[in-house]
Amino acid sequence: MNGTPTQINVAANTRGTERHFRFGPASEPLGDATYRYDTASFAGNGLRPYPIVHLRAKIDGANWAISWIRQTRIDGDDWSGLDVPLGEDAETYVMKVFESDSLTETLILSEPKWTGPLLGGTRFEIAQVSDRFGAGLSQIIEIPV
Repeated sequence: MNGTPTQINVAANTRGTERHFRFGPASEPLGDATYRYDTASFAGNGLRPYPIVHLRAKIDGANWAISWIRQTRIDGDDWSGLDVPLGEDAETYVMKVFESDSLTETLILSEPKWTGPLLGGTRFEIAQVSDRFGAGLSQIIEIPV
């Protein structure tokens, strides 16, 4: 290897399939004792959406106003526009609302904000969703009782 590994392209229908690998020094024949054998499966983590950032909660009258900023895997370092490119067909988030550690609601949102009733002892878990991967890692904000 030249020190620059690249992402392996794995077809969507083969993700999670066990693959068999045999590896060793190129200078030795394949049957040499220095060769090793292993199996692995790949979930396609290179497609997983990045977590949202700058998660905020504030009181707005009798409601919580929750907001965040999305991230992208595509052209995210271009600062010439108002926001980074979406990199998905649709902007989607999944938000889980917990009261006293019990899941009370799961919402699918299409924008990086939500307004809802004030509740004590509430936890919000929010993840960006990809059509190709599913939900990414959640960010959590807890509001004490």
